[in-house]
Amino acid sequence: MAITEEKIAQVQTNSPLEKQYSQMGKYAVLSAKFPANDNIAQTYTVYYPQNAGNYPLVVMVNGSGTPVSRYEAVLKHLASYGFVVIGDENGTAWSGATSSKTLDFALAQNKDSNSVLFNKINPNKIGTSGHSQGGVGVVNLATNQPNGHLIRSIYGASTTKYGLAMGLKWPYDVSLINVPYMMIAGGHESDAGDGKDYNKGIAPIMSLQENYAKVAAPALMAQRKDVDHGGMLWQPNGYMVAWFLYTLNGDNQAKQVFVGQNAEIKKNANWQNVQSKGLN
Repeated sequence: MAITEEKIAQVQTNSPLEKQYSQMGKYAVLSAKFPANDNIAQTYTVYYPQNAGNYPLVVMVNGSGTPVSRYEAVLKHLASYGFVVIGDENGTAWSGATSSKTLDFALAQNKDSNSVLFNKINPNKIGTSGHSQGGVGVVNLATNQPNGHLIRSIYGASTTKYGLAMGLKWPYDVSLINVPYMMIAGGHESDAGDGKDYNKGIAPIMSLQENYAKVAAPALMAQRKDVDHGGMLWQPNGYMVAWFLYTLNGDNQAKQVFVGQNAEIKKNANWQNVQSKGLN
């Protein structure tokens, strides 16, 4: 079933900020596609606010066999909150290498007076978001690529557990992360397994806890109840928006989702096993 803005907006929640950020934002959005001149990336797809302005950039890192053209509604939704969002067509993105080139392309367009992205991007406010294999890719983009130091915030959904990733020869090291990192996974058995056996599920709670313990940077971990592995690409999109508004823009309302004893995510019935550290 195709991912649409309407599906994201209809995510069921009784928590006001999750509901608010699941709707489309106030910015009118345009999109553009650029040839990548690269057989792996193929095409760069960008969504961006129509209004003039200098916006944060978010680089999308794809899950297995899931080019960005299959989830453009996710990009459009995020862009409607005042972000430039870019992705490519690579379906094996674990290393972050292609996404590193995608980041370089976006920043080059920002300097090109003939580009629709000219002066659209604030190069000091760059985040990265990835799902599944892409959750491995965001870690490697930030920690293992030459431009990784430009990344200021990381969001990883259903990141392939470390043991499975190593078996697939997708190594990653979350202990190298030095920027705020949101790590989430689904509570459905496709992600969570039975909650007892590390070998079951793509991103079980033990995997989240294992990665969370290794991270010295500010971090948040949580499970979205009952959501399956594929659904994690779009169902938590409201809180992805909030995460980047908070960590890249210092937005005080979005901060209320994550920070303090009364953080909305800690009280939200859609979420469980919420832990955070270093967030302020």
